[in-house]
Amino acid sequence: MKRFLLAMVGAVLLLVSLLGAAGVGWVLSVFGTDGRYEVPVANVDVTGAALYVNLFNVNREASIPDGLLDTYVEARSEQGRSLFIGVGEQQTVQDFLLGVPYEAASELAGGQFVTRPVPGLKVPAPDPTAADIWSIQAVGTAPRLLWTDEAGAGVFVLMNADGSPGVAAELTASLENPRLIPATLTIAGLSLILAILGVILLAKASRKDAAATHR
Repeated sequence: MKRFLLAMVGAVLLLVSLLGAAGVGWVLSVFGTDGRYEVPVANVDVTGAALYVNLFNVNREASIPDGLLDTYVEARSEQGRSLFIGVGEQQTVQDFLLGVPYEAASELAGGQFVTRPVPGLKVPAPDPTAADIWSIQAVGTAPRLLWTDEAGAGVFVLMNADGSPGVAAELTASLENPRLIPATLTIAGLSLILAILGVILLAKASRKDAAATHR
């Protein structure tokens, strides 16, 4: 009976360790060692001074519980220029862009925004970083925003930080959590320990079996 219990517990520990190892492998294959899953959203290349997207949203490709991972939107300059991205209320953003030539997006298809030009003569555009109209904003050659449902309810704007026309950037979305990789490594360590314990218990059960056979 004792041999059976040792073998059963050892087998269960090995099974749990294998499940843990499989989970660790899946996390690393999807999120990499930096704990980040990134998907391309669109390539932006507009001749105006801004890209204007009303009700821009980022849909997750997997069913992941809310709060487990944060969603970010990032714009990477294709010209090494400083970019501005921000979200604001529709009317205030339209007032800010009044007289500025920009392109308004109507839909996203095939990794490209379908846009219509809004004419204007005010070039360069006003400094977006000086405008107190944004609920969230970021500046740099690869600015990024923490994306929420509230952000998706506003107007998303992408500009050159100096307001000059001709905006070229790659928009991406990512799911990440700074605690994901440490937690994954902890699970990997526990899985290894369980695997070792499982092997030890199975070895003990096997030795007892062998001893009983030789009597």
